[in-house]
Amino acid sequence: RYNARIKFLMDEWGAEKFRNVLQEEYVDFELETAGEDLRSEYSYNSGYADGGHSDHVGIHEQADGNYYVGLDVLVGRMGVDDTKELARVADEYGSGEIRITQRQNVIITDVPEEKLDALQNEDLLDHYSPDPHPFMRGSIACTGTEFCSLSIVETKNRQVRYARWPK
Repeated sequence: RYNARIKFLMDEWGAEKFRNVLQEEYVDFELETAGEDLRSEYSYNSGYADGGHSDHVGIHEQADGNYYVGLDVLVGRMGVDDTKELARVADEYGSGEIRITQRQNVIITDVPEEKLDALQNEDLLDHYSPDPHPFMRGSIACTGTEFCSLSIVETKNRQVRYARWPK
């Protein structure tokens, strides 16, 4: 944590207090803003924070008239067999292109409307849903002790248990 101490300070204080302390105690000039603060208009992920979802999960029309299907991947973990099955499904129903989101989900692109029903009946979508339970939809976890030297607990398996608990 020695290299990331300011991150924890910002989390504890917030941006306004950090700016005030910096202005009052550390600089001898007036801090200027970079312009109008537009952050409140957007969600933490992407898109407008209008109460809707902006995680790309679901079935959405593309500009070209095809659709993309965003699948919820619980805690961002997908095994090898499921990954191969995802590739097969993307080839069969879309262009074969798969995108990975910053929320650890996957997107199958370029699906024609006439293939949407058949795609939704694929067994893979029983585990990686385009319409997950709200608690499952928002469940992500850092890598935890498995791959992070700063972590003190295993996180991914715990989050899977917690996310499945309300079912």
